[in-house]
Amino acid sequence: MSKTYVIDIDGTICDWQAGRDYTLAEPFPERIKEINKLYDKGNTIKYFTARGMGRFAGRPDKAIEAFYTCLLYTSDAADE
Repeated sequence: MSKTYVIDIDGTICDWQAGRDYTLAEPFPERIKEINKLYDKGNTIKYFTARGMGRFAGRPDKAIEAFYTCLLYTSDAADE
């Protein structure tokens, strides 16, 4: 049976300690390799991050607008 894994980005698959300059983030190859193995076995991998939240005082609407391309589902939308 396949599973869904939700994986944080910073500190899990990369090191972002370089003053939070994400362009300088260094990947953790062994961790990425393990995640790829999970995917290759038929599991779903979803990445989760809070990147951008600090720049917008924790306002997800502003962070999403600036950093992300995604479709958000709310409980209301799921009922339609």
